[in-house]
Amino acid sequence: MKTYLQKILSESFKKLNYTQSNFHFDKTKEEKFGDFSTNAALVLAKELKSPPRKIAEDIVNNLEFDKDLISKVEIAGAGF
Repeated sequence: MKTYLQKILSESFKKLNYTQSNFHFDKTKEEKFGDFSTNAALVLAKELKSPPRKIAEDIVNNLEFDKDLISKVEIAGAGF
C-alpha cells in the first residue's frame, strides 16, 4: 500500500510542479486518525515558503486514486 500511496502522491506532485522531497508515510497510532499519514505538506512548506495546509489542499485536490483501495483522503491539523 505504501508503494501505491507514493505513486499517487508523486503523480499529484508532477501536476503541481512540486519537487520530490524526502517525505514519508506512517501507519497512524490510532484508528480514528485513519490508516496512514504523510509529512509531505510539511516538508514542502519549508521549500515552497507556503502554508502546509494550502499545500496539502493542492495535493489532495490533484490526487487520482482507486476508490476501491482508498475510501477517503483528509487533511488533519497543520497539513498531515
